[in-house]
Amino acid sequence: LIMLRKYSPVCMRVGRTPISFVPKGHVIKISFLPIPTVLFKHYEATNFTTQFVLKIRRARQMISMDMGFDDPFWQKALAPDGVKQTIGTVLSDPPSCIIIWRTLSIMKMLGSRERKQLRKQLKYQVEQTCAVDGMCAVNCPVGINTGSFVKELRAETHGSAASGFAKVAESNWGAVTTLARVGLRAAQLLPRTANLASRAIAGMLPKGLFPTWTKNISSNGFSRASLPSRESNVAFLPSCMNEIFGETELHRFLEITAQLGHPLEIPESSRGFCCGTPFSSKGLTSATGSRKDRNSSILSQLQHQTVVIDGSSCHQTLLEQDPTRVIELSQFVSQHLIGIAVKTRIPRIVLHPTCSGEKTGSNRAMAEIAETICDEVIVPADWRCCGFAGDRGMLIPELTANATSLEAREITTLDAVFVSNNQPCQIGMTGATDRNYRSILSVWLEAVS
Repeated sequence: LIMLRKYSPVCMRVGRTPISFVPKGHVIKISFLPIPTVLFKHYEATNFTTQFVLKIRRARQMISMDMGFDDPFWQKALAPDGVKQTIGTVLSDPPSCIIIWRTLSIMKMLGSRERKQLRKQLKYQVEQTCAVDGMCAVNCPVGINTGSFVKELRAETHGSAASGFAKVAESNWGAVTTLARVGLRAAQLLPRTANLASRAIAGMLPKGLFPTWTKNISSNGFSRASLPSRESNVAFLPSCMNEIFGETELHRFLEITAQLGHPLEIPESSRGFCCGTPFSSKGLTSATGSRKDRNSSILSQLQHQTVVIDGSSCHQTLLEQDPTRVIELSQFVSQHLIGIAVKTRIPRIVLHPTCSGEKTGSNRAMAEIAETICDEVIVPADWRCCGFAGDRGMLIPELTANATSLEAREITTLDAVFVSNNQPCQIGMTGATDRNYRSILSVWLEAVS
């Protein structure tokens, strides 16, 4: 409190606004409650908001230096400041975003022109450039998930037209994925045209509305109906990412697991299956609810089977719907196939852990597989969320570019096989680092075949 009085006088003028300290070892977490409107009589709205957060940030930095650490809570979860604009130094951490948005809520009664301008800036700086990966909750000692907050903001901005369109897409998801697959294959045939056309359309429309295509976006999608299935006590729900991007080794993997005595059964009900992430991440609550109902029906039909799904992000979403029986594909390999003899050892593997894998534990399974087939496994010290977030990296390309900049610099001279466990993350990392990121599944198959 003494530090805050000295370095954050604006905060102290709130009139003893409650401030909570949550100790955890040598770490102190500071959280600020909403600001009384009486302060706005003395400050121009935009200037006050900026100065308020800057002073809070300076106070936190001073406390960090005094305690011997430097902003430990959020930095691992964040893109570098280069992705932010205008008041980017203010919005470089989730708490600042929340503080400013609370301030905006108070400012509603003022109806000021400054508030409208600031909210327009915040649409990009808070909402559009958030990957809603929840890594801030992993790093926060009290588990604050700013991603959930941003999902609520997105839900508030959707009108009836957007919600209706999402409901139609959710009801016809099989057709949507087929259309996406055909579009990506066409783009691969005319890469320069596809890139220029997508950039031109994205430039004409509001920011973040239309995806930009680049050559690193996979176009190996296939119909999930083509995957081989065997009767088993383990059900496999192939993610819809296979329909769009495509894990090319999945057919061979299913054949080999059957030969090794661990077959996977693909239920008929899995056609058109989606975990729901494309809808929940955008705050499309109605479509998310409909998809959860469909998934509950599918899972109830598989109640006597272990359920396997590929893709760490899909695994996390489905795990929230059934926390007891759902495992990710790398966890299946780690549990049942890790003892298979390795025929070709790989000298060095560089892993990119995923945000969802960090929370569900599938990153540990990926690391265990890598250590079994490889002489040296490297996890970059500066790894963090890649920012691709399904399609966010195509809608806001600078987000991925900034989020991966430190990690890309760290691995630039390494001669290795580059690996992750989520198709969108592999696409984002490939484009950002100019290294071909592959799935842990394909690398494992290469080592044991």
